[in-house]
Formats: sequence, C-alpha cells, structure tokens
Amino acid sequence: MGEKNRQWVLAKRPVGNEYADAVELRDTATPDLSDGDVLIRNIYFSLDAGTRMWMGPREDSYSPPTPLGSPVISTVLGRVRGSRHPDFRAGDLVRAYGQ
Repeated sequence: MGEKNRQWVLAKRPVGNEYADAVELRDTATPDLSDGDVLIRNIYFSLDAGTRMWMGPREDSYSPPTPLGSPVISTVLGRVRGSRHPDFRAGDLVRAYGQ
C-alpha cells in the first residue's frame, strides 16, 4: 500500500517491570493486502497482563513467549485503512488482536 508500517518489536526480555526498555518502535514496509486481510491504523495498543507475560520467557501460558525481534501482539483499537474482507470497510472502528 506504500504506507509506512510502525511496529513495537520485542528487542529483549524485560527485567522486572522494565517493559518500555524491552521494546523498540521500528518502521517496516506495509504489506500488500490479500483476500480476507484488513489493514488497521492502531489508536490504542494494550499492554495488559497477558501481553507482558508473553514478553518474558515463561512457557506456562496458553500462548508461547513472543520471539525476540518479533512484533508485540496485543489487543488493539483502531480504524480500518484498507480492506479485502467483505465485512470491513475503510473508516470502520475495530477492536482486534494483532500487531
């Protein structure tokens, strides 16, 4: 789509409660949308207890740890920027589980 894609990436495992030190904001290319895809411009990004747990090395969760160098996945609230899904249109306000 030609737009800049900004992602919070897990750069290192947090020590104690130093979660802000564990992430880096990186610019990447925005991928082209395939059938069924929705591109969301995030307004809010949750850093809830589950997300914080996945940032660490624990493996006793219902979801595995986020690999280092990967985008942090969490609940987001945002607006649809582009859609190749029949149920979503540009401008829709959505809540999603993503990056």
